[in-house]
Amino acid sequence: KVGEKFCGAIVGPDGKIYFEDMADGNVYIWDADKLKTVDKMPVGKAVCGIQWTKNGQKAYITDMPTGTVYVYDWKTKKKVKEITSPEMTFIHQARMTPDGKYLWVSAPNEFDPGLKPGTHDSQIIVIDTAKDEIIKRIVLPDDIRAHDFAFTADGKYALISSRTYGDDSILAVMDLKNAHIVEKVSACA
Repeated sequence: KVGEKFCGAIVGPDGKIYFEDMADGNVYIWDADKLKTVDKMPVGKAVCGIQWTKNGQKAYITDMPTGTVYVYDWKTKKKVKEITSPEMTFIHQARMTPDGKYLWVSAPNEFDPGLKPGTHDSQIIVIDTAKDEIIKRIVLPDDIRAHDFAFTADGKYALISSRTYGDDSILAVMDLKNAHIVEKVSACA
C-alpha cells in the first residue's frame, strides 16, 4: 500500500515514481526496482501534480484546495517559494512546456477557498520558471475546466483534458501562437 488517494503519478528525474496524494498532502516516492515506497514528502493539504525544471534543480508541486504552487529546491528537498494568486482558488495538474521555460497550471477554479462554489473563471496560469512568477493567465471558455495538459512535439499546440461535470469530458486543442481553442473533441459522449 502506498498513500491514500492519488491525483497523479510521474517518473522523476531520478527514475523513481512520484505519487501526489490528494488525501494527505504528501508526495510518495516509490522505487520500481525495490517494489516499495522509499520516502515521502509532506507538502500541502491535497497535492495533485509535480514537475521538474530541465536541469532538475527545482520542482513545482500543486496543492488543489489552497491554490498554491510550491517551489522546491530539488537538491535539498526544501520549499523555497509559494506561488499564489486570487485567481487560483482550486488547481489541478501542472505541466512544463517543452522548452522548460514555462509551467502551465490548470486552474479550473471549481471551488473558492473553503470549498465554496467557485466564482472565478476557469483558466490556465503560466509561470515563468526563471523568475518563479505568474506572467500570464489564459481565461478559458466556461465549458472547458482544464485538468491536465500535453504539448505537441513541435510546440505549436497544447492538448487540454477538461471536465464538464455533465455527461461528457472534452479534449480541447489550443493554438499556442494566440491561445485560441481551435478544436474540441468529446471524450465520453
